[in-house]
Amino acid sequence: MKYLLLGLLINMTGIMHARNLELLGLPGWTIVSDVKDDSIPKGEVIIEGNVKMFSSTLPLSDVRIGTSSNETLTDSLGNFTLNAKANDTLFYCYRSGWSEIYELNPNFKSKHRITIDVYLSQERQIMKKPVIYLYNNTPLKAQVNIVPKGEFTFTYPKYDNGWNVSVQPNGGIIDLKSNKEFPYLFWEAETDGLFFDFTEKQMEGWIIKTDTCISFLENQLSALGLNEVEQTDFITFWAPLLSKEEYAVVQFLLDDAYKNSIADIAISPQPDAMRRVYLLMAPLDNAFIGINMVPQSFAPFQRNGFTVLEWGGTELNFLDLKF
Repeated sequence: MKYLLLGLLINMTGIMHARNLELLGLPGWTIVSDVKDDSIPKGEVIIEGNVKMFSSTLPLSDVRIGTSSNETLTDSLGNFTLNAKANDTLFYCYRSGWSEIYELNPNFKSKHRITIDVYLSQERQIMKKPVIYLYNNTPLKAQVNIVPKGEFTFTYPKYDNGWNVSVQPNGGIIDLKSNKEFPYLFWEAETDGLFFDFTEKQMEGWIIKTDTCISFLENQLSALGLNEVEQTDFITFWAPLLSKEEYAVVQFLLDDAYKNSIADIAISPQPDAMRRVYLLMAPLDNAFIGINMVPQSFAPFQRNGFTVLEWGGTELNFLDLKF
């Protein structure tokens, strides 16, 4: 199983003291006390403490505190008590949308009571490389406005209350402000709360073996209506990210779902045909996620006249699927 290392602070002994956390200005966890307690059965350990938001020090509820043998949730005040085994090989603190903290082989001592303080930071998700292609058989001036469900982190050419462009018959896009030609319009943004669309028992999408990701993407992108140039741009960016682990969960958000979850778009004049494709993916080290996967099907896309195609994606934390 892959565990994210976000927010974990360790020194040579595996523990970082609280005063050093404050000096570093980073989230993490520290042991407040570790004492022997003869009331605890041999071979067991009790871990207790409090979890707070790093940004405000307010208590953080519903954080999963666990080891290899047991798990609990923090209460409304951020407090928890966990009964665990001294020989547990994993300790973790996790809440969806927040940084994860974990330690392998924590070396708990039998019959000990350990008190810790934990500070978690909220994760921001990156809308990676959304790019917008514009096509028309004759030169056409257009204005493109994007409103992401988050905040821009980068645009190219520079987004200045929109892009004013001239669409060229060869597929090029001339930015009228800089008079430079681009193959597409590029933007990225930060957001939070983005996740797969699924029910308790079922999810539309795929679990793929990542050594087949290129043929998988070629087939799906063709079905979605991307041309060879668009497919090449997509695959050369996403295939390496999909291949981080042996498996990956994949789901596409299309058109209205893209608008509702990723970004609204307004183009003048109105396109004759538009397709928006957004990839949600999460690397996995095994093919089991406890949800029935149903392959997605896509309505065909016909290019006609002034045509717009946009694609982007986000890498998600697969641990969210476990809970």
